[in-house]
Amino acid sequence: MNGHAIAIKDQLEPYLFSPRHNLLSAIKEAFGTLGFDLVSAERIRVLGGLLKVTALPSAVAGEVRFDEIAEFKSIPQFSDLARKHVNVEELTEWVRQLNEKCRNGVTKDDCAKCLQQPVSGLCLMRIWHPCLPGYLPQPHGPTELGDINANITIKGRQKQMIGIIKRRDGRVKGLLGYKQASGKEILRQTVTQFIRDARASVLAVVVPQDIEPQFKADLIYLVRLVGKQITFWSTNELASAAYASASDIVSKGHPLSWYKS
Repeated sequence: MNGHAIAIKDQLEPYLFSPRHNLLSAIKEAFGTLGFDLVSAERIRVLGGLLKVTALPSAVAGEVRFDEIAEFKSIPQFSDLARKHVNVEELTEWVRQLNEKCRNGVTKDDCAKCLQQPVSGLCLMRIWHPCLPGYLPQPHGPTELGDINANITIKGRQKQMIGIIKRRDGRVKGLLGYKQASGKEILRQTVTQFIRDARASVLAVVVPQDIEPQFKADLIYLVRLVGKQITFWSTNELASAAYASASDIVSKGHPLSWYKS
């Protein structure tokens, strides 16, 4: 209950409780000793003194790996980049310096022009074109969700994906978590916007920085509660996408010091 005490007069009253990560693990472990497998049962609630367990379809697995997305099957894995004569260290450092958008005040027209010729510097939105078919980089308003929007295919099923893009927090030495401003904003958008958005079923968290394991686990747990999925694209995935898009980016006049055709 997040440290709050609530007086309950009658345990059979219709109070609905959602177990947090530690209690959820304990419930699954307890049922496991009795021979019940609750791995796929992520909707577990306590209502009116009863434990309610709802099994989710096997296709809803919570986290989706980058290499499970069909549109990225042709993108080289990060581990393969060195064999392609890429200066991996220079590439990853370049990715870490990218911002969500090239500059303040950028417009949708600017983003459209950037696909044909340099308008300003590159950004984290630009490197996903043309990796994602039909995706067009464009800025959004402060109350809108979706720095990146596209249809993706997972296990043969097409799904609508919405992404939250955050630049690397240079003040953080180490992993990104709840305490940083970017982490708080990712959590806020996940809870207040993505979970309630009926259009999208997959959330992409895009940040050129590794994420704390507990933070990642909690985000996975949250989207599982509503039968949705989440995928994390950090430095390695961004580097792979940047390499895959490099020839297109260079052909439009953007210089890339780490890229050799």
